[in-house]
Amino acid sequence: MDRPEPFRDLDWDPKRARELGERALDLWVELLEKLPDLSIGRRERAEEVRAAVSLDVPDEPMPLDDLMAHLRSVVLEHSMYPGHPGFMAYVSGAGTVPGVAGDLIAAAVNQNVGGWRLSPAASEIELNLTKWLAAQFGLPEGSGGLLTSGGAMANFIGLKAARDAKGGKEVRARGVQGEPRMTLYASEEVHSVVDRAADMLGLGTQACRHIAIDDRFRMRPDEVRRSIEMDLTDRSRPIAIVASAGSVATGSIDPLNELADLADEYGLWLHVDGAASWPTTFARSTPASSAPTRSRSTPTSGCTRRTRADVSSCETSRCSASPSVCIRATSTKTSTRRAAGPISHRWARSSRAASKR
Repeated sequence: MDRPEPFRDLDWDPKRARELGERALDLWVELLEKLPDLSIGRRERAEEVRAAVSLDVPDEPMPLDDLMAHLRSVVLEHSMYPGHPGFMAYVSGAGTVPGVAGDLIAAAVNQNVGGWRLSPAASEIELNLTKWLAAQFGLPEGSGGLLTSGGAMANFIGLKAARDAKGGKEVRARGVQGEPRMTLYASEEVHSVVDRAADMLGLGTQACRHIAIDDRFRMRPDEVRRSIEMDLTDRSRPIAIVASAGSVATGSIDPLNELADLADEYGLWLHVDGAASWPTTFARSTPASSAPTRSRSTPTSGCTRRTRADVSSCETSRCSASPSVCIRATSTKTSTRRAAGPISHRWARSSRAASKR
């Protein structure tokens, strides 16, 4: 049997790769130069954008000049610019210049962080970064986490850990059928991804109890207690309190210490969604006197948002414009109270959640 000829269409030599790379770099620099004078967004209808940017998949490659002309139109005429100096809305980050360079290098080495042998350097960078972040949040030694594609997945992973830890040792194998109904407790201001996580975990969206808020849009601990007691009476199984450290709509910060006390009292998991307010952790000017003290005995997970620049040299920077981190503590110490940092976003807890390894 004759050996087929190799398919060389994507096997580019370095010279050809440089030509395309330099043309793309020129377009990026043009965007940076023109960005302050561009409109943040355009009043185009969907059908107008669709007609301008959608191309039929060709049988043969487009000539480079045609390709770059099309990309230039996409970038400079039909895009929205979160990096614009006048952009002050929504949750998307502006992106960074180091992040762009990091994305290029990350795409070049194309690591698979699903396994250490497939991404030794990238995996170690991820582990080191999340260990450092956990320390910044005042979590105990041994804590770490995962870089994820965004806040939705970070919250999902944290609540998956809660379900597995509190749902019984066979819940991963048997599922939730035949088990007492598991319930979560989150404020009326919590992000919708928490309900979505309850759905995806098989608990159902009704398992997420939406708790009344006070006049500062914070979850009320007395209402959390009342809801937990009602569910216990109804033979449901409370498993987690979901606190917000900076809600998306108002930036409100739930009373983390009081909620942690409730979690301790009822033996629940405490999950803190800090995707919206994590930068306050790095505000070194925050007075030390504002730091709360907390027990380190409550199993906990957390979600925080980061910038692309944080991992500009790591493969895992290849994610959405506002990627996030799922951080989990792994200390086994209990009942030790200490200053944990700004009340807006630091907490210290322990967890039996496994680290990436």
